[in-house]
Amino acid sequence: MTSPRSRSEITWSIMHPTTPDAGHMRALLGHAKRHRVDSFEICGECHGPYGGMEGIIAYEKYPAFHKLRDLEKIEENRRILREILHLAHNAGKPVYYWHREVMVPPALTKVLPALFDENEEFDLLGETYASLLVYKIAATFEALPELDGIVLTLTESDFSVIHNSRPDRYPSSAVVARIAGIFSRELAARSKRFILRSFGSISQDYEDILAGADEAAKDSPFEVETKINPYDFDPFLPVNPYLRRGENTALGAEFDCVGEFLGAGRLPAANVQRIVGYVRAAQERRVDRFVIRLDRAGVSIFDTSYEINLHAYHRAIDDAEATPEGICDEWARRHWPGCETEMRAISASGIRAVEKINFISGNIIFHTFPLDPGLKWVKAGGIFSVFKEDVPLTWQSGIWSILSETRTPANRRDILREKDEALELADRTIAAIEALGERLSPDLLERLRREWGTAREVARLYRAFCRAVCAYFDDMEREDPDGAGLA
Repeated sequence: MTSPRSRSEITWSIMHPTTPDAGHMRALLGHAKRHRVDSFEICGECHGPYGGMEGIIAYEKYPAFHKLRDLEKIEENRRILREILHLAHNAGKPVYYWHREVMVPPALTKVLPALFDENEEFDLLGETYASLLVYKIAATFEALPELDGIVLTLTESDFSVIHNSRPDRYPSSAVVARIAGIFSRELAARSKRFILRSFGSISQDYEDILAGADEAAKDSPFEVETKINPYDFDPFLPVNPYLRRGENTALGAEFDCVGEFLGAGRLPAANVQRIVGYVRAAQERRVDRFVIRLDRAGVSIFDTSYEINLHAYHRAIDDAEATPEGICDEWARRHWPGCETEMRAISASGIRAVEKINFISGNIIFHTFPLDPGLKWVKAGGIFSVFKEDVPLTWQSGIWSILSETRTPANRRDILREKDEALELADRTIAAIEALGERLSPDLLERLRREWGTAREVARLYRAFCRAVCAYFDDMEREDPDGAGLA
């Protein structure tokens, strides 16, 4: 192993976004014995009213709000987290827990009306909120002194830090600096680790978060954790240009193993070539910690046919000479003896099929998997713009899931052709899997059948969706009042 940074920390990031589960933690620690794993991050139910620190704090300091809390749920959360921490610590691995700000339940705002300014805007720089944060941190570690640290995200919360409605009064970078500074100082005083995620949905988000982080870290250094792709784990996006080290901040890079936009563990998504490229890009930027997400919505990489993704991360991180081809050769010899050639072809087919199913020329169709076809989310993702023939997508530059530097397909028939190719590839691969039959282990055969069967059904569904949208646009352009194409 020749990497000069071979001892960079490796963190498994787990339970995205699901209820913490001690049984699952026990199973993961069993898997971790086969890898170099230094620490864990736990996401948990970070979007809900009892996620993150909110699920640990009873708010005894505020009696009127305390009596409204589900104290049984809070105590159960604490019990589960204590058990998880005990298991991890016995294995010598610290655990960092996710939290989001600004998270203030509506009932608490009634108890603390000074959280709002005279214009009824949330006072992001006010002393009332600052004091509340100090209390929340203290209460968290009083309830769970075993917890090793906090991973803070400043988006997707009750009140927006970086998209607040009064940026003139509450400049985003200043608010980030204030909140991050409080967390950093309070956790440092307790010898706990503070990690700030720089996650944002547009470039300005990154600019603001990183500027605020740089300012806060002048007084109390901490780590900034940045996704390897900008905005989200879209395989068609480049390496994140904001993956950079600050003067007083360590640098963590966040990676996706199961494939959030590649089926989230339900479609075949071995992606070794890209994974090795991501790791090499992170190493060039002198990343201190590699954070590997293992799951999504209850499906773990260990439930899939493509655990090779996790193997690829570990091999690439610890060996500067590891190549995608070499990693695939190793895996084939060890896990597919007697059918290495056939299984390597099947494995490589997965990512090609999924890219043709879930995307239109690299643009994401639906943002969730399993599928949420609500028109609100489809429109918000901007995918309808791709059905306009042969036009630049620059006007969609504010939507991260649209490749705004590209053009739409020259002909809408190209969209349907892409979906037809996906379905044909799924049919051919399913036939290849069945031809191998008993040459595969029963467990692998079942997983391949499940994932590729899902791929075939989803390919049919997405093709039908694209046909309907194409027909709609065709009818509109023909000014057909009867909608004959859509009918």
